Amino acid sequence: MRQVLARGRGRFKVWSHRGHPRQRGRHDFLHAEDLQDQAHQDQTAAERRIEGGERATCRSHGAICPTVPGEKGDNKIIFVLNFLFRCLNFQFTAWPDHGVPSNPLPLLGFVRRSSDANRDADGPIVVHCSAGVGRTGAYILIDAMLKQMKARGELNLMAYLRHIRTQRNYLVQTEEQYVFVHDTLAEAVAAGETNIHRSYLTRYINSLQSSFTTDENSIPWQLLDRQFKLATAYRPQEIQFNSALKACNQGKNQNFDYLPIESSRVVISPKPGIDGSDYINASWVTGLSSEQEFIITQHPLEQTVLDFWQLVWDQNVRTVVVLSPIQQPVSSQEGNNKIMIVNITSFPELRNLLASAKPGRSAS
Repeated sequence: MRQVLARGRGRFKVWSHRGHPRQRGRHDFLHAEDLQDQAHQDQTAAERRIEGGERATCRSHGAICPTVPGEKGDNKIIFVLNFLFRCLNFQFTAWPDHGVPSNPLPLLGFVRRSSDANRDADGPIVVHCSAGVGRTGAYILIDAMLKQMKARGELNLMAYLRHIRTQRNYLVQTEEQYVFVHDTLAEAVAAGETNIHRSYLTRYINSLQSSFTTDENSIPWQLLDRQFKLATAYRPQEIQFNSALKACNQGKNQNFDYLPIESSRVVISPKPGIDGSDYINASWVTGLSSEQEFIITQHPLEQTVLDFWQLVWDQNVRTVVVLSPIQQPVSSQEGNNKIMIVNITSFPELRNLLASAKPGRSAS
C-alpha cells in the first residue's frame, strides 16, 4: 500500500448522498479508481487510487448544504473523504490452480518485482489466489527465502513452511508446488539477478566479459557462457512430441531435432476423417504483452504449403517475417499432386486457395 496522500479536514471532499459513486456499510464508504494498467506476458500490474470516508450530516461537519422542498439542510446526509491513498496491484496469470507454471523464471521475476514495490514504510503485502493457500503459500515461501538468502546467505524451506502452516493451514498445497519452489530458488541462485535496467546495460555487458581470474589464458565471456548454458539447459521429453512423431506427420517436419512441444503447438483446422490433419510444425511463443504474441514455424515444405496458408487463415495473420532464403518455383510435381507456391495479396485470395484444395486430400 502507498502512503496516505491526504488527511485532515482541510482537504476533505463532500458528496451528496445521491451523487456518491459507491457506498459500503452504514457509516463509511470506499471508492477505487484505476490509474494505470500494464500487461506484460503472463503478468499484469495496476495502480489504483482508493478513497474512503464516513457518513455524516451537514450540521456535524459545519458544511453548507443546498436544500430541497421538505428537507432540512442541516440534517442532510453527506459523505466526507478522510483518507486517500494509492496502491499497486500485481497479478500473475500463468499459474494454474493446484498446478505450477511451466517455467520458474517468469514467476521469479514477478516475485522480485512485486515484493520490491512495497517500501519499508508501507503496510503489509496482501497476497491471495482462489483459496489463499496453494499458490499463495508458494509465493510467500519464495519471497521469504529470497530475502533470507540475501540477508544471511542461507535458507531453510522446511522450517519456514512448517511455521507458516501453523498460521494458515495448507499453504503450499501440493508436493508439485513444493518441488517448484525449490526449482525457482535454485534458478535464482544459479542465474542471479538478470533483470537489468537499461541505464546499466553497458556495465552489465562488461561484467559478463569477466573471466573470474587474471590468468591470461582464461576463457573470456565465462559468465555469459555459463548464463547461456543455463538458459538453454531445458530438454523436453519425447512424450511431449506426441503429434509431431505420429507416422502421418513425420513427413511434415524439416528436422526431427526441431519439433513443436505438444502444449504450445499451433493447431490448424483439421480435415474430416484425416488423422494428423490438424498438425503443422509451428509453436506459440511468448512476447512482451501476450503468451501468444508470436508463431514460430519452419520454412514450408512442398507438401505443407497449404498447411502454412491454413495457419495464416486460422490465426488471422497479417505479418509474416522470413529469415531464410526463398526458392520459389512456379510449381512442382510430386506424384499426382501439384503443389503451387503463390503470392497472396488479400484474404479473399487466401480463402479461394484453401477452398480449391480437393476435399479429403491430405496436405502430406
